[in-house]
Amino acid sequence: MRISNDGEARRLLALARSKSQAGRETLYKNVWDLFENRNGSLSERERTLMTEILRQLSGEVEREVRRHVAERLARMDDAPRELVMLLAHDEGDVAFPILKESRMLLDIDLVEVVRQRSQQHRLAVALREGLGGTVCQAIAESGDCDAVTAMLANHSAQVSSELMATLAVFSKEVEAYQEPLLHRPDLPAPIARRMCVWVSA
Repeated sequence: MRISNDGEARRLLALARSKSQAGRETLYKNVWDLFENRNGSLSERERTLMTEILRQLSGEVEREVRRHVAERLARMDDAPRELVMLLAHDEGDVAFPILKESRMLLDIDLVEVVRQRSQQHRLAVALREGLGGTVCQAIAESGDCDAVTAMLANHSAQVSSELMATLAVFSKEVEAYQEPLLHRPDLPAPIARRMCVWVSA
């Protein structure tokens, strides 16, 4: 990995040898700063090496540090996919910005998160812009009321007519679904008319 001067190289080497929590966190922050500030000039080998360092250290640094990196990484269009995936499966508050914003995540990745992770993870996915139909189906199948409600309120989510019809039936028992369903501009008129039977004025 190219470093701009010998002093910087010696400092990072000393941090890499440090066994202390503070030393590991400082190394994590320094490598991330290098990655973020010089990303455009890094070779593929350097990117791979820095990603591996960040991946190995992720389990050893404080949540707040990981959350800071996740927030910055979520807005990068050329973020290392391995690191994005690692943080997407981190604790809910760390993963949240990645799941809500990162363009590096594919629908198959999001479905996996919805099926395997916590309510906070599902809620972040439900808030994504342009949420795909397969992901919407997975959220509905999770039975997570808050995530389903958030998905229905997300008018950019591609909820199929079939799924809306199913959730409309569920809304007889789950009142939280009623309002976001009825406010969706793509709600088919026949479903809206059927819902009028059990939704009060």
